[in-house]
Amino acid sequence: MATTQQIDEDTTRELVLSDGRTLAYSIYGDQSSSKVAFYFHGFPASRLEASLWDSAAASLSVRIIAPDRPGMGKSTLQPNRTILGWAKDVLELANHLEIKEFSIIALSGGSPYAFACAKEIPKSQLKNVTIVSGAYPLSYGTAGMMFSAKTLLFVASWLPWLVGTMMDWAVGMAARDTDHPEIFDQRILKEMETRPEPDRRCLEDESFKNNFLASVREAFRSSAHGAAWEARLLGTVWGFELEDVRVDRTLLWHGKEDVNCPVAMAEKAEKSIPGARLLKFDGEAHISVLVNYMGKIIEGAFT
Repeated sequence: MATTQQIDEDTTRELVLSDGRTLAYSIYGDQSSSKVAFYFHGFPASRLEASLWDSAAASLSVRIIAPDRPGMGKSTLQPNRTILGWAKDVLELANHLEIKEFSIIALSGGSPYAFACAKEIPKSQLKNVTIVSGAYPLSYGTAGMMFSAKTLLFVASWLPWLVGTMMDWAVGMAARDTDHPEIFDQRILKEMETRPEPDRRCLEDESFKNNFLASVREAFRSSAHGAAWEARLLGTVWGFELEDVRVDRTLLWHGKEDVNCPVAMAEKAEKSIPGARLLKFDGEAHISVLVNYMGKIIEGAFT
């Protein structure tokens, strides 16, 4: 029997799942709205990422429920978890909150989990899936993807424990260093200097930058091993095909300058997913699509 606990810190709530694991989540936007979107954060990130959507969702009378995936934020690490297994956690949370019908919005590394839900959850409950700067199967081709991203996914597919140790050494320990939080910030922002100009420009907004850093920092709250296992899942066979996705509507939003998840992968995904529609944008990259089209993305998730 699932139980819930209200956490004062950053509006976080915790659900104890039927198998004893903790699933942490936050709720943003219009807290009482019947228009509900589950938000699946990027990689590596956490439920705090969804606070970016708070004002836009509230203005559109949409409630956003953002859970941490296992091993990130405050959600319990789940050894040997699968992408498809996430659908069971989402259903348990939805049923606990008495949500009968919902949509999904997923950013970047959250997209495989959105597609898994679209395969496993009945259409009577899950209506629409919206993917922003989505990650797609590596079999769709990695031309144009950052070398560092390709290397991470390749190594993690074989040695996730090693990647976890390396990520902890590189950023995880700094994320948990409360005496010198500036060290973590500097390392993440230094890495972002290599990204396309539209993404770098987003970080000029102080509010966005602070949210971005807080979300990534929270991903390493306990360790980097949750993120490392997620990298393994992203870089190997997902356990299902995109042709298996069955929802009323699938919208794919993608910037043409994205080097995290190249637009060519999204173009192949559009052809694979029944009824999918790809929206491509000149002059936008991985993060800037989210920032510049947030309101329209939310509207599109419910039309």
